[in-house]
Order: sequence, then C-alpha cells, then structure tokens
Amino acid sequence: MDRTESDANAPSRRPAAGFHVVRTRPEHAAQVASVIRAAHRVSEHDPCFSCFREEHVRRQIRRFPEGQFVAVEAGPEGRDRVVGCAVLMRTDVPPERGHGSWLRTIGSLGLHRHEPNGRWLYGVEMAVHPDAQGRGVGSALYRHRLRLVGELGLEGLYAGGLLKGYRRYRRRLSPRAYADRVRGGQIEDPTVSMQLRKGFRAEGVLEHYDDDVDSGDCAVLIVWRAGAKRPDRLPAPVVAKRAWPRARPDRGRPEGRPDRRR
Repeated sequence: MDRTESDANAPSRRPAAGFHVVRTRPEHAAQVASVIRAAHRVSEHDPCFSCFREEHVRRQIRRFPEGQFVAVEAGPEGRDRVVGCAVLMRTDVPPERGHGSWLRTIGSLGLHRHEPNGRWLYGVEMAVHPDAQGRGVGSALYRHRLRLVGELGLEGLYAGGLLKGYRRYRRRLSPRAYADRVRGGQIEDPTVSMQLRKGFRAEGVLEHYDDDVDSGDCAVLIVWRAGAKRPDRLPAPVVAKRAWPRARPDRGRPEGRPDRRR
C-alpha cells in the first residue's frame, strides 16, 4: 500500500497483499463506519453512540481531507472495498499536555477540535476489518500516518494506545506497572507492543481515557517525534478528566470510541 506523495486521489500501486491506501473520499464513508464497527465487534444493529456514522466521516473529510486514509481492495464489479481506515486530526496541544479523554481531545465525532494549523497530528482512530487482519493493512496505514508528519512539516504524532491486554493482569498490577512491563518487553500487549515496534514511544499512562473494560479504561500515551530520543522511563500516570463537554449536534456519547462493554 504504497501511495504516491501529493495527489490525494491518485491511485497507488497495489502490493502483493492485494490492497492499496488512498485518502478517504465521501463515497467511502459508509464502509468506513462499517469497518470500525466490525473491528470493535459492535454489530450494525447494536446501539453505539460513539461509533462514527457516515455523516461523521464526511465531516472529517471536509475538516481535514489530508488526514483521512482507507485501505481498499478490489470488490465486486471493480468497486473499492474498504478493509481498513485511519482517522487523524491536527492539534496545537503537545503530547505533554494532551491528557484529556478521547472525546475531550477530539471535541466531537466530526473532529470539532481539529486545528488546521496545528503542529501535531493526533491519532483519532485506526481500524482493520477482522477479515483483513494479518495482511499488513495496519502497518501500511501506520506508514501513511507517519509519512504525513513529514509532508506537513509537523512535530510528530501522538495517540492513546489502549492497554487491551490489561484485563489479564488487573488483579496483580496497576495500569502504570503493567504499562512499564509492556514497554520493557516483559509483557506483550496486543495493541501497545505493536505500536512500540512501529517506532512510537510510551510517554505516560492515561487513566479514564476510554470507556473500555479490557484496558481498564486506560491507555498509554504513545508519541512519535521527529528526531526524539527514547525516554528513560515512563513518567507518573496522568488522569484524563472525567467531565465531558456538552454535546454538540455531531457529538456522540463521552466517547473513547464505542461502548465496548460487550
């Protein structure tokens, strides 16, 4: 999924894996919403006040078209089938001050807090359809996200990496102790360990970041900085504020993404 640098709508070369990455277009919006639900194991019929809907994806494209990516493969009748997606926004809040919950950070499902001239990219969402996992789709989307940092001349990219493996250790370890062991390679976390192998650095623990049972509502603050050295150790945990901003018309529930208390 190698995509040429500047033309957002130019097709990229198709790799052996059979998919390629392009910028998200309005006609992809419905499929993006479906992929996110499938990746988080939320059915199309289950209520999910924080899942992106088609209209949210269209707002994201209007606000920041350069920061929306889809991995597509050839579907029936030659139409693109979306198998993965990445959602980004720009912010002037640096990662050392970016300690809000997921919804507080993005402002709304339509990225109300996107700052067109922000110096940082914030990783809002990345999802791969279960049928396409293990084919390199996630790695390809990561490459395009990091490439965008250089294309826009930004300082880096950060996000909250959910501690999806923490549920197995919650009776024995605090979130910070678990995160320290993940970063040290003593525990393999299904989400954060992969992100660290992609070149991200763990720079903190975000408590009350997301309403997610598996991670204990916690995430690791993962940061990719141009030219930065790896920190010696994780700083003390930070706590995301519980209070949610008042709902806007395009805002769902206090969203650390879907309510995944399945």
